[in-house]
Amino acid sequence: MKQALLLMCLFLSACATVPNQPEPMGADNNLRMAYLAAHEQWAFNGRLAYSHLGNGGSAKAQWQQNKRTTNLTLTSALNIGTINLMVSEDKAQLISNKGVRREGSPEVLMQEVLNAPIPYTIMASGLRADWSGHSNASIVWRDGLPYQVDIDGWRWQYQEWTKEPAVLPKKIEISQGETRLRVVIDQWREVAGE
Repeated sequence: MKQALLLMCLFLSACATVPNQPEPMGADNNLRMAYLAAHEQWAFNGRLAYSHLGNGGSAKAQWQQNKRTTNLTLTSALNIGTINLMVSEDKAQLISNKGVRREGSPEVLMQEVLNAPIPYTIMASGLRADWSGHSNASIVWRDGLPYQVDIDGWRWQYQEWTKEPAVLPKKIEISQGETRLRVVIDQWREVAGE
């Protein structure tokens, strides 16, 4: 009887789920992580849609990351016109299509532009699904790649991947409460000069 009970406990414990699984050692993910480490400078062209408390909009996006600096251009015919956000360290400068310049933290400036909060401090990591430097990220894996990541109150879901120029996210949904940000990456680009 004791042996049957022990076997039943072992069987049930094997069926339990582990909320924060370690990174799988699949060949695709290892190649992906090696590519990300070798390419600190990168860019993409894409689109985003955002909503917060019933309001929202959409824009075309061009993002260029040069190690610690970011240059983001958003273009929307209806909501924001064209804006350029340049970020270096924790300082940001926002330039509107009318040439108006504002300075502040990237989180505050982006929230003013989109009328929605976004997790700017982890955007560069999250856009490429590079969670290697974030020990507080709770990751659910699917097919050897991050599928869902919970970090700092935000949920990142990777809905589609591309293999050009490496295994990188193509469709991402970022959410927190009633805030949603959807990112569709049309083209990843390598940046010269590395």
